[in-house]
Amino acid sequence: MKAIFRVPILLAILVLVLGLLMGGAASASDQQQATFQAPLLVVNTSFLNVRTGPGVQYTVLVTVVGGTELPVLGRHADNVWYQVNTDGGPGWVNVEFTLPRGDFSNIPILEVGETGAPNVGVGGNPGQGGGGAPAAPVTSGTGRVQGVSLIGRNLRAQPDWNALILSSAVPNDPNTILPLLGITTGSDGTIWYNVNVPNIGVGWMDGVVLRVLECGSVTAGIVTQETPIRFDGISTRDSFLLSINTEGYIVGFAGVNNEFYRFELVDGTLGLVHTSAVARRTGVTNVCTGLPNVAGNPGQGGGAVDATTGTRTTVPQLAANRVIVNTGFLNLRSGPGAGYSIVATVAGGTELIVLGRATDNVWFLVQGDFGQGWLNSQFALFRGDYSTVPVITELLIVDNSNAGQGGGVAAPNPSTVVSGRHVTGVSLIGRNMHQNPSYDSLILSSAVPNDPNVIYPLLATQEVAGTVWYLVDVPNVGRGWMDGVTLRILQCGNDQVGIAIDQTPITFDGISNQQSFIIDFDTEFYIVGRRNEFAIIELLDGTTGYFLAASIGPRTGVTNICTGVPTTVGGGTTGSTTGGGSTTGGGTVTPITGNRVVVNTGNLNVRSGPSAAFSTVATVPGGTELAVIGRAPDGVWYYVEGSFGRGWVNNQFVLFRGDYATVPVLDITGN
Repeated sequence: MKAIFRVPILLAILVLVLGLLMGGAASASDQQQATFQAPLLVVNTSFLNVRTGPGVQYTVLVTVVGGTELPVLGRHADNVWYQVNTDGGPGWVNVEFTLPRGDFSNIPILEVGETGAPNVGVGGNPGQGGGGAPAAPVTSGTGRVQGVSLIGRNLRAQPDWNALILSSAVPNDPNTILPLLGITTGSDGTIWYNVNVPNIGVGWMDGVVLRVLECGSVTAGIVTQETPIRFDGISTRDSFLLSINTEGYIVGFAGVNNEFYRFELVDGTLGLVHTSAVARRTGVTNVCTGLPNVAGNPGQGGGAVDATTGTRTTVPQLAANRVIVNTGFLNLRSGPGAGYSIVATVAGGTELIVLGRATDNVWFLVQGDFGQGWLNSQFALFRGDYSTVPVITELLIVDNSNAGQGGGVAAPNPSTVVSGRHVTGVSLIGRNMHQNPSYDSLILSSAVPNDPNVIYPLLATQEVAGTVWYLVDVPNVGRGWMDGVTLRILQCGNDQVGIAIDQTPITFDGISNQQSFIIDFDTEFYIVGRRNEFAIIELLDGTTGYFLAASIGPRTGVTNICTGVPTTVGGGTTGSTTGGGSTTGGGTVTPITGNRVVVNTGNLNVRSGPSAAFSTVATVPGGTELAVIGRAPDGVWYYVEGSFGRGWVNNQFVLFRGDYATVPVLDITGN
């Protein structure tokens, strides 16, 4: 009888043990699965286009905002383009505009099939500023600048048969290769190519021959006999024959005995071609003036092979931390502040390597052709991993004793000194005005006015033998150098100037991590925004923070000399005295609030409809701020409002500010 009762008990114990074992196994399995998560690419720019294929020639699938986390599905053989998952389905992004997170060692190389139609000239094209002046040469899917040879067609002012013919004498020279600046499709389906023809000018042609542009350290090859291009170890696609005289880039060797070239075609296809069938291309001239070095960068997008170990890295290796100048012109300074002398002035779009940052997280130390200098991060776009930028705790002053002033002689068109977003002003204190920044130079005037109520723009500064010299232009006296002035706030155009009427602290919550400090009575500053009971102010040295609005009074009784100074509203000041727009001192305009965009190219065409095929309503300079009224259903074009009225701009050439979810989608069927 006891044995009968033991059987159920033993069975129950057995079931319990099995349940524990299976539960433990399931738990272990769950833990193990948790470690195999798909890696992510975090969008590291204001907006990023996700495309239907691995290259800028493919159409835009969806545009995602900065900070979006995109799960990675695969990668292209060039290790630059990665396929990611989005709300709109799988698409491709360039890894250079993202931050990789996770382990990429198991990400497969995907064979690129018909993932999308090439975006040849549909609704604008990268590098055209929405169909206007090109911001950068057109590149292939691997980032190489595309080249063309001309075939003697007419050069027109616009991509239209009815446009002005700039020249009917365009050379028909297959031995000269020019960079392709832009490409678009006309209303009748004609493909137009934007080129800069030496001694003729920039214009549009309805026909060119696409070529390999050999610039920098890249090597162009030419197929000398009909030969197959293979894809062993690159992708699973079938080989095909290359015709004689096919051009491509020689980007490396492959095979046991290096018997193959890694050969990249004009369309970005990368494969293996036997070395006996390829020769170095000769007898051509490549016009490379002003182009970046387009040599291949093996560390641009993950899967790069380590040269010493031969192993594949498990995380995409991005290029060095860098910034792109995001204004028309930008002054680089010898120290981290607007009070330091100018080392160099660089144009918008210039790319500079970031060496470090100041403790205020506002100023970057950068490297360029000029050497080293400091720039204000408000006027640049950062690319890279910010957490790896070293903080420079000891003040590093760049030696610029002979930079930008021709050994101390004033430049013919000196840059206006910029503090943050605004032109620095000075009141004179009656010193002598010299022809050059030297006591030994000719005295132009000993009758410089001493009037604290007149404020002039400061054109340049220069330190010579320990003396700081200031370049000013005084009406009825002339332009010259003085060894002493009073730095002031210059109110021109649409600026709003305030003065502290109480001793109140300036705070930096959400702006930087620096500590608050007390602002003295009568301190002058720009009012650049509002936040509840606080005004957002900008001090003379460019420091931006919050100040109690009740402690601000208007500045009165001063005259601002603004002749030749660009308008300083909304960050439009670029440090150049050639900036546009008339300026009427003392005027105020309510700053744009709500959704808006900032023009992020040198000049941008505003069009009458949401496509580059529509006519130009206006052309606005870089830094211009425009109110956003709506957007097209494709998410690419914004309907904006400015001093010109209303029009459409391409989102690739602007920075959006506001709440994207509240921008209405407009019905454009009537356009």
